[in-house]
Amino acid sequence: MKKIILIAVLLFEITMADCQNRLPPPPATTYSIFGGVNIINKEKAEYFFDRFISAEIGIDRRFVIPPIAAGYGFYFSNEFVTNFDKFYIAPKIGANVVVYGFMIGSEFALYSDFKRNSLHIIPLFGFGVGGLKMDFRINIPLNNKDLLPVNVGFGVTVPIFTLKKIEK
Repeated sequence: MKKIILIAVLLFEITMADCQNRLPPPPATTYSIFGGVNIINKEKAEYFFDRFISAEIGIDRRFVIPPIAAGYGFYFSNEFVTNFDKFYIAPKIGANVVVYGFMIGSEFALYSDFKRNSLHIIPLFGFGVGGLKMDFRINIPLNNKDLLPVNVGFGVTVPIFTLKKIEK
């Protein structure tokens, strides 16, 4: 009986040691500056110039888990929006999760024309690899719905340069 218990304990120890060698490494952390361009559809847009075009620049922190092609991150940015007639600026905060290239996330943006402001929540769905993202967004105004009358948009975000990369 003692031999069976000893063999079971040894097998358990060998299995545990083997499992510890197979654990994924801790996520690598990257800080970077990114830029993006978005085309946001107006609710009643008839022509291309009825749509809003925005440029975004910000800083993000990404965590990448290589063996399972997953990651997550959060960011702060400023978005500059125009339709060649009006100009808006929006500080934004957002977060996203990427698994096997599929991305889901959300942003909060406070759009302002320097007289009024409008808080929007923006769910994101799309594809992402590293800092590169292509997403479909739905702008949901929480107040002042007439300030920026938009509904859906498409965005592309590209990392401009990496500030710091920490590999553990």
